[in-house]
Amino acid sequence: MRLSNPCVLIVDDTAEALRQLRDTVAGLGFDTLTATNGDAALALLRGLGRIDVLLLDLVMPDRDGLAVLEALAREGLAVPTVVAVERPEAATLAAAANAGAIDFVDKPATPMRLRFALAGALRQSRLEAALATRLRRRDGRPAFADFIATDPEAARARDIATKAARGSLPLLIEGEAGSGRSFLATLVHANGDRRDRPLVSLAAPDADLDAAVAAAAGGTLLIEEIGDLPPSQQARLYALLDSTSTAGGPQAPRRGEFRLIATSRCRLLELARAGRFRENLYYRLNVTPVTLPPLRQRPRDLAALAEDFARRFAAEMRRPVAGLSPGALALLAGYDWPENVRQLEGAIGRAVALAGGRLFEPTDFPDILVARAGRAAAATAIAEGVALSAPVHIDAASAQLRDPVAANPPPDRFLTDDRITRLADLERNLIAFALARFEGQMARTARALGIGRSTLYRKLREYGLAE
Repeated sequence: MRLSNPCVLIVDDTAEALRQLRDTVAGLGFDTLTATNGDAALALLRGLGRIDVLLLDLVMPDRDGLAVLEALAREGLAVPTVVAVERPEAATLAAAANAGAIDFVDKPATPMRLRFALAGALRQSRLEAALATRLRRRDGRPAFADFIATDPEAARARDIATKAARGSLPLLIEGEAGSGRSFLATLVHANGDRRDRPLVSLAAPDADLDAAVAAAAGGTLLIEEIGDLPPSQQARLYALLDSTSTAGGPQAPRRGEFRLIATSRCRLLELARAGRFRENLYYRLNVTPVTLPPLRQRPRDLAALAEDFARRFAAEMRRPVAGLSPGALALLAGYDWPENVRQLEGAIGRAVALAGGRLFEPTDFPDILVARAGRAAAATAIAEGVALSAPVHIDAASAQLRDPVAANPPPDRFLTDDRITRLADLERNLIAFALARFEGQMARTARALGIGRSTLYRKLREYGLAE
């Protein structure tokens, strides 16, 4: 299942070749962008945030493919690149590989060869994206792009937080537990003027407010579930905010000052109206309110979040996971997710750790199956998906005679109609098996077969496997 179509930028200076490549790549299920020269390609790569694979003609006037690759490396634009060559020569391919290309295709390229090359590049693209996200989070510099939000309400919350990051006013983030409030607060701090100062997190109600304020001096104080603060601490917090408030808009943090970000699973306005939260503190906090919708109200985000978690966990655990089957996505989409994004992240993490295949199926989410269909139906679905026999203790095992040899043994792979199979047919079948085994990755296939890549490409053409 493809959660969103990957985007391939195709660069070729010949109109007919560009059209053929575009039609072939689009027919394989990719979104496409095109450029007719190296400068136009670089402009697109600099200006667009989402290009998954670059399909690049090496021979072009002015700025050729090698020059484009060199510019990408110089500017730090990491885009997995497949080069297209009309008459590939070892020296040309070596230069492209040294410049950063990960694969090449002949011109004109067959659909099968293009599919293998683009799939390999896409795998690398996803791994690099997951690694970049992991490094940003590890270094405390996550980006707002890491907060997935295509649903209008979630996107609006992210946009408000993005604008709020540039200032120093208090920020209130409301929403159900597990909806991403703490992560959004971290993004606000990491992308604001105080990003080089401390971010101190405080969990109400068991909190030493004065100690936390002292630790957050010049930085950001995050109070989680601020509605649980007892009245005495609410009064103390209001006094601290009043004494450190500044006028005149955003400015550099000062010693002793702090920015307050608060989260709440309840509507603070309702608590204030009920007399359980100080009204003056509420109005001080409500300068920039952000409300995160629960995951069950973000159907457009669920698939993208699931893919992001799967990609990240697969990279961290080094597990070969490709995505979710339509049945698995339908199962997740029909669940209420009472613990929101946090619960989805946990479910995907367990599935990555335990899944035996590359594509998730409904049986990889047994807890969700039980919650939606009941234990009996879930057990039936799991049993139908994976038929495992119950273990038998050695003391209870009974001796059984071996089945007699079948009268018609299975055909020998070296015999075809009682004749010895031709060597060429054996070689063709072995290459096809290895190609499928390594999912079209030419370098691994060639290594496994003990031949060079150029020899492998030649044999693919000879045996009609490149069609």
